[in-house]
Amino acid sequence: MKYRYRFHPYGYDLGANEKFYGDMEAKGWRLVSRGWFLSKFTPVQPSRARYRIEVAYPGWMEDGSAMPPEQLGVYEDCGWVYAAGRNPIHVFRAPEGSEAPEFYADPAEQAETLKSLRGQTMCNAFPLAVLLISNLFFFGPRKNLLGNLGVGHKWLIEETAFCLFFILLILFVWYISLRNAWLINRTYRCLKRGVPLDHNPQKRHTAHRAVCAACLVLLALTASLAVAQKAGTWTGDLPNEADGPYLVLRDLGYDLERRVPAWQEAESSLKHTSSLLADYWDVYEVVNTENDSFWMYEDIYRLRSPELAEGLATSLRNSTTFGEDSLDCTGYVREDMTAWVYRDLEIVAVSGNMVAHITWMGPDWADPNPEMLLDALQKRWEAYGTAGSGKTGERWGMWTE
Repeated sequence: MKYRYRFHPYGYDLGANEKFYGDMEAKGWRLVSRGWFLSKFTPVQPSRARYRIEVAYPGWMEDGSAMPPEQLGVYEDCGWVYAAGRNPIHVFRAPEGSEAPEFYADPAEQAETLKSLRGQTMCNAFPLAVLLISNLFFFGPRKNLLGNLGVGHKWLIEETAFCLFFILLILFVWYISLRNAWLINRTYRCLKRGVPLDHNPQKRHTAHRAVCAACLVLLALTASLAVAQKAGTWTGDLPNEADGPYLVLRDLGYDLERRVPAWQEAESSLKHTSSLLADYWDVYEVVNTENDSFWMYEDIYRLRSPELAEGLATSLRNSTTFGEDSLDCTGYVREDMTAWVYRDLEIVAVSGNMVAHITWMGPDWADPNPEMLLDALQKRWEAYGTAGSGKTGERWGMWTE
């Protein structure tokens, strides 16, 4: 059988939904089921059937997809046929020519059926607002140590399109929830004043349609960008010679064979991706001798602007593994580079629009030399033309003895 699916008026605009289903029946399509966003129709002879919506919540341990049988029986005895429903919206149809009476002669009586839904819509909007605000605070712009506004969270840097999609989705759902609350409250107040529900509204809600269209376009765009980034991400074995602005242990003078220790499963690897805000290299290298193993983790970022790099460097400094307090940090101010070293095992470095976060354990772990790593990193960035004008120690609030 041929079916047709259409987006019904979303939310709790009861009159608009009733008119929508009546118009579809007049075109030869009868409602057979209603989902969250789509309604399913089957072909019939066009008719001028009436559709009405009843708002009802199921009782305890009752099926939420349909109304209780005894309540359905009352409507059927009056000439109404249950068409479809999804809690709490239940749609009834009266065939053309039927003398089925309206559900409520007194609008105030119908208003009583909306009380539970009215409270529920208000409750739904609050947690979504909290979720949206917390995500905007977590991912959004903030001031760095210099007082400049920039993007600080590394996940937003690495997965920009996906984060924007997620935030836009929460914002869109929150808007729908607020509109639902406004619609049901407006309907409730009108019914309370004795104004009957308009079963054939003519208002087109142009502004709402424009907002929904814009949100859907932006969601589709950010989702496409996220998929494109995922498809363009390269993951594979780490080359013997670095082919990007990252380091390998050989650059530090350790020309050892790469072998995975018996107690580890991870092998030396490289991941490279490009987001809307940065090019990103995720590097892991491990070498193994008969007596010990040496390893290095690197997160290397080439940001779209130095301001973004400053914000990211601040975020990384606030989330280091070995930097439990300021006493663990030693500042290094170099030409075109500023770096922070934590217990000589972890480094955050920034130069122009480049940022590095490196954790390493080399053969000299008992007496590590972070300056050797900083020298190699600075030469690597200069070789790839990625080094920039670094901030001075005074600008970062740093001083050295």
